[in-house]
Amino acid sequence: MIRILAAACVLLTSFASAEISASKAKEVLNDTNAATLGPVLRAQGLFPETLTIENREVLVVRQNGNVVMLRPRVCNPDCTGLLMYIVMEGAAPASSINAFNQQTPATVAYTNGQATVLSRYLIADHGITAGTFLVNLDVFSRTVSKWTQTRNARNAMSVSLLSSAPIDDYDPDTEALVREALRRPELLSGRIVSDY
Repeated sequence: MIRILAAACVLLTSFASAEISASKAKEVLNDTNAATLGPVLRAQGLFPETLTIENREVLVVRQNGNVVMLRPRVCNPDCTGLLMYIVMEGAAPASSINAFNQQTPATVAYTNGQATVLSRYLIADHGITAGTFLVNLDVFSRTVSKWTQTRNARNAMSVSLLSSAPIDDYDPDTEALVREALRRPELLSGRIVSDY
């Protein structure tokens, strides 16, 4: 019971921090494309930019000093998935990747060539409420901040297969997005300085 109350408090706090009306929070979004998510973001005072990368749209939101990219996925024609990610120039050490992944299961960190990527995926097969989308964006943004705190962790007990996988093992769509972010510094959320 205490866990349920605690979860409810966290949810209410998240809704309060997102400053969304109850009626807007309950609005079901049946697509995760820019035309659907853009107005929700603008209603929250955010200014999303729509970019086209590899012939597909990406929403870019600058929030809390980070560049969060939102990529609609599973589109036929409505999009029922959303990949949230940030790209930082430089490859983080495996110990930092492992510690972060162990402590933050809903967000994944990995290195991809000369970049470190943090990503979170939303499944919206039957739609997603505007409130759930905004809370997830807020949680992801806060998780990115957690990355900087976890970054120097050294004693991870998990093994990250992603941090050592060859580049060919990555999703080609994500690989294209990372390449584009590295090519355009305004899409980066920072730089990782190697510890070794």
